[in-house]
Amino acid sequence: MTLEILPMEAKYLEDAAALVVDNFRALRRRIPRLPARYEQPLVIVDLLGKLENEARGAVALKAGRLAGFLSGSMMPNFYKKRAFYSPEWANAAEEAFSREVYEALYAYLSPIWLREGCQALAVSLMAHDEPARQVWGWLGFGILAVDALRGMEPLAVSVPEIEIRQAGAADLPALGELLAGLSRHLAGPPVFLAQDFPRPADLLAKPGYVMWLAFEAGEAVGFLGMDPAYRDGCLILQDEDTIQVEPAYISEKCRGAGVGKALLEHALAEARRQGYLRCSVDFESPNILASRFWLKRFEPACYSLMRVIDMGGE
Repeated sequence: MTLEILPMEAKYLEDAAALVVDNFRALRRRIPRLPARYEQPLVIVDLLGKLENEARGAVALKAGRLAGFLSGSMMPNFYKKRAFYSPEWANAAEEAFSREVYEALYAYLSPIWLREGCQALAVSLMAHDEPARQVWGWLGFGILAVDALRGMEPLAVSVPEIEIRQAGAADLPALGELLAGLSRHLAGPPVFLAQDFPRPADLLAKPGYVMWLAFEAGEAVGFLGMDPAYRDGCLILQDEDTIQVEPAYISEKCRGAGVGKALLEHALAEARRQGYLRCSVDFESPNILASRFWLKRFEPACYSLMRVIDMGGE
């Protein structure tokens, strides 16, 4: 198959958006509770248009017709590296030509990204698109993070009776210790991803944000935050009817005792009373404990893949 690879331009936005919408509709057939607004081409055109001035993107044409595209933004601090990142709404390919299109686009764009100082390359893909995920795997990309979704229905399991209440100013020291525990967990094996979290006081001061604390014998042993305005996860999960888990952690001595289930059940019930229709969560794929917990209760909607570029010390 002969493809013509050209720089991304405004004249391709509508056709590119149509590919994204088709992809999203296929995902939504699997996960109907996804927000319907991303089936509107003008929403995607607007998103892509905002990228236009900074995008280092390209299109793949087959006999003059758009068969795929890859666009995105430079990020100065993506997991502490300068990176090019293509979100799930900024890339798409016709399924029949997925491998050829993504390979050609990557071969064309990757030298450009490297010349601009990128140490890492990242792409988010809609979870139903297994052909695309296989292509990027062949190109050296591994899954780094998962965005998942669920409705607000109660958990289909029994949960233990545990004291749970909303965190306040008096809980800042305990919350700080738990956040430090989460940081150590993520930085250690098998995750190996150092992350900086906001100060506890800054977390609690966010508009609409709620932090739930679980207690055992008067000691705070776990937390789960619920944020209606969190936007670091994949965009197609987000709207005014979605609330997101951010962050969550159970102290090591209490894992396996149902604390996490109790926190999630309590948080879902409170958000349900506020009228939210869905709940999302994102987590690092090498975080084995998190993956086991969330994937029992949420359905993957996006996978984010990353490749770190080794230039041999150059």
